[in-house]
Amino acid sequence: MRKTNLPEARDVTSLAAELDKMKESERRFRELAALLPETVFEMDCQGRFTYVNEKGLEQFGYSREDFEAGASAFDMIVPEDHQRAGENLARALSGKAVYRSEYTCLRKDGSTFPGLFYTTVRYRDNAPTGVLGIIVDNSHIHAMVSQLREWENRYRIATEAGLTGVWDHDLQSGKMVIDANLKKLLGFQTDEIAHWDAWKPLIHPDDVAVLMQHSSDYIKGRTPRFEARVRVVDKLRRVRWLLVRGAAEWDGSGWAQRMIGSATDITRLREVELALEQARERLEERVHVRTRELQEANETLRAAIREKVASTQSLKRREAELKTKTAKLQDLNTALRFLLKKLDREKAATEEKIAADLRDLVHPYLKKLGKKSNSREARALVTIMENHLKAIVSPFCRHLTSSAINLTPAELNVASMVKSGQSTRQIADALNLAYKTVETHRLNIRRKLGLTGRGINLRTCLMFMEKPLDNVREN
Repeated sequence: MRKTNLPEARDVTSLAAELDKMKESERRFRELAALLPETVFEMDCQGRFTYVNEKGLEQFGYSREDFEAGASAFDMIVPEDHQRAGENLARALSGKAVYRSEYTCLRKDGSTFPGLFYTTVRYRDNAPTGVLGIIVDNSHIHAMVSQLREWENRYRIATEAGLTGVWDHDLQSGKMVIDANLKKLLGFQTDEIAHWDAWKPLIHPDDVAVLMQHSSDYIKGRTPRFEARVRVVDKLRRVRWLLVRGAAEWDGSGWAQRMIGSATDITRLREVELALEQARERLEERVHVRTRELQEANETLRAAIREKVASTQSLKRREAELKTKTAKLQDLNTALRFLLKKLDREKAATEEKIAADLRDLVHPYLKKLGKKSNSREARALVTIMENHLKAIVSPFCRHLTSSAINLTPAELNVASMVKSGQSTRQIADALNLAYKTVETHRLNIRRKLGLTGRGINLRTCLMFMEKPLDNVREN
C-alpha cells in the first residue's frame, strides 16, 4: 500500500530537530547566564520577566517564586524612572536603537542602586517577541565619578586660589592643551590657544630666549628640573608674570615626546619683589649717605677730640706751670709776710723809741721852758710845739701798753673794762673804787691818748688801738 503522507512526516521530523536545537541553545544560554556575575534577564513586550538568572535574584533580593508569579521590570525601577523606561521600551520594540539606559534600581527591601541596562530586542518571523538584556550595578562607577568630580572641584578651587593653570605640550606636533583656569587668568576663551604657535607670541620678546634656554637645559639634562619666570601678555595687552614649571615624558629611545607642567600667576609677587628691590636700593642709598655723614661726623669728632686732647695737654702744662709759679709765689709771699712782720716790729719799736725819747728827752725841757718863760708869746710857742709833737707821736701809739702812752696799771685796768663795754659804775663796783676815781682815770686816759677836747668815743678808740698789727696789715 502506498503511503501518501510522507512529505508531512519529513516536515515534522525537521521541525522537531529544529526545536531540539533551540532547546539546546536555550539550555546553553541559561547555563552561561547562570555563570555571569551580572543580572541577565528576558522579558516580554509588556515588560514582564520571563527569565532572570541567579545573580539577578541575589542582586534584587527576590526569590524564584516572586519572578514566576509575574514580576515586572517596572517593579525593579523606582517610580520616578517608570515613564522614561516605558518610553525607551516602546522605542526599542518599534525598531529604534536603544542599546544602553541607566535607571535607579529598586530592591525588594526598598534600597536602591544605579543600574546600567544593556538590551537587545528578540524577533520571530520579523516581529519583536521580547527583550534580552544585562543589568550592571553602576554604584562603583558613580562613586568613582563622584570622587572624580570632588577631586576636580578641589583641583579647580586650589588652582583658582593659587592662580595656577596646567598645560600639556606635544613636542613633536606642537599641539598644546591648556586648562581653562590658565586661559581664564590670561583672559582667553577655552577654545583659544591650542598650539605652541599661538602661545609663543604671548611671551614677552625679552623672555622667549630665556624660556627656550631653560627648556633646552632641562631636556638635555643640564638642569634637574624645568622652571622659569617669564612675562606674558594677556588678551587685554597687560603684562603678567608667570612661574612656569614642567616635566618631560620620554620615549624608549630617551627622546622627550611631551612636557606637562603648571604656570602660576606671580604678577603680584613680582610687583612686591620689585617694590622691595626698589626699597632696598633706596635704603642702601640712605645707608650710604648716612654712613658718609657718620664718617664725616666721626672725623670731625676725632679732630675735635684731638684738639681737645691737645688743649687738655696744654692746660695740664699750664696748670703744672701755674702750680710751680703758685708754689714759688707762696714761698715769696711767706717770705714777704715774714719781712713785713719784721719791718712792722722794727717800725713799731722805732716809733715807740721815738715817742719815748720825745716824752723823756723833749717834753720835760719844753715844760721847763714854758715855766721859766715870762713872755706869753714864748709860752704859746711852747704849747704849740708840745701839741705838734703829740700830733706827730700819736700815730705811733697803737697799743695801750706802749711806753709812749705811759698808762698806769690802774688806768690799764679801767681802759680794758671800758673797751669791753662796761659803764663807769660797773667798773667802780668791779674794782672797788669810788665813782669819781674811775672818772679821773677815764679823763687821764683820754688826755694821754690825745682825746681831750675831741668828740671821739673812748671805747671806739680803745677797740681800734687794740687791733693786732698783723691783722691790720693783712686787712
